[in-house]
Amino acid sequence: MKKIICACLFFVLAPFLWASDAPNDTRLSLSASITYAFSNDQWLQASYYREQAYIDQATSDSVLPDPTISVGLVNLPTDSFDFDQENMTQFKLAYTQRFPGGDSLDVKSRRSRLSAETMPFMRQDRMASVKREVSLLWLDGYLAAESIRLIKKNYALFEQLAELTEARYTSAVGRVKQQDLVRAQLQLTQLDDRLARLSQRYDASRQLLNQWLPSAWHQSDLQWQLSVLNNLQTDNSVSYLSSVVQRHPRLQVADKKVAIEQENINMAKEDYKSGWALNAGYAYRDNTPSGDKRADFVSLGVSFDLTLFSKNRYDKKTASARSRKQAVAIDYQLLERQLLAQTLKVDADIQRLQQRHDLYENRLLAQMHEQAEATLSAYTYDDGSFDEVVRAYIDELNSKIDMLDIQVKQQKSIAQMNYFLAGINPIKLIEKGGNHE
Repeated sequence: MKKIICACLFFVLAPFLWASDAPNDTRLSLSASITYAFSNDQWLQASYYREQAYIDQATSDSVLPDPTISVGLVNLPTDSFDFDQENMTQFKLAYTQRFPGGDSLDVKSRRSRLSAETMPFMRQDRMASVKREVSLLWLDGYLAAESIRLIKKNYALFEQLAELTEARYTSAVGRVKQQDLVRAQLQLTQLDDRLARLSQRYDASRQLLNQWLPSAWHQSDLQWQLSVLNNLQTDNSVSYLSSVVQRHPRLQVADKKVAIEQENINMAKEDYKSGWALNAGYAYRDNTPSGDKRADFVSLGVSFDLTLFSKNRYDKKTASARSRKQAVAIDYQLLERQLLAQTLKVDADIQRLQQRHDLYENRLLAQMHEQAEATLSAYTYDDGSFDEVVRAYIDELNSKIDMLDIQVKQQKSIAQMNYFLAGINPIKLIEKGGNHE
């Protein structure tokens, strides 16, 4: 009986025991955040639908308009409504096929295909933008979380300084003044305020990052471990960066837009050419009342448009299309300059941040630590002021946070640079859309 009870308890409690020992799958790293943002970005799905719509539209644009069929009775006498009474009474069947002027169908089809060709470049830019945005938000959260960790790690030190100052003041050892006590408590209060401000920044980063995460992970802990992004830059010369910028997806889209405007000009030129239509008809006549056979009629004809009174309209339409192309071409040049300037700026940031990183790592952090220990030793032997001790430890803490800020800024700059390198290093995580039924 005891064995049966134990077995039952085991099967009842086992799921809870296993659940408590299971790893926390909701912890989300930077790479996992980026991957999830890609796989669940509905904009990408909509882009595939738009591309297919343009492809289908291109096929539709290349097809002739449907012909028209007309059926009717012609010259039917109204006194008797007899079909065989009059020689001109006919049953007429007519067929008409219109042909647009010039190569307008081909131009319209090419225009739609060019619009479809912009979609892959727009997806490349979207994915690069999403990767950059998620990286920046994640790094902001990491900076706030790690700064909080550093302050909390050093918080006990400032508490010990306050206790040491209070003990020395109470025992009248050395030259401790009441203002040193106030200074110690004030420093702890300022650290509390600093923690509150960092917590606010952390919460803001998390909320902004949540738009890319599944709802089940909105309240979970992130795996705050600095992920070193792969810097795809291989050369920092102006000529290289300029060639990189020219292959950026945004410029590729802008180039397609220029080509689309050229097709609009071609379309306006085709409007000068008259459209025409082919008409064919067959008319049946009944026999005479006496039984004599009447001949049937066949008719053929061609109709076409006359542009006698619309030349000025077509001139203005063509001029308008040319102006739009010039505007789009200027937009292309402005975008190229903007992207190149931003790329050069980020490249300069990467170089300067590396210099600062080396300075902090090789000299500044060690010097700040030595200064803090020296001032504390002097204060302990009553050879220094409490203000100097507090200032030295605050400077050391700030230098550690500055070093952290430099590391994060380096990663942010790399994320920015990788976005500008999207033309030569396109993201290939998503190759096709989802269910397009």
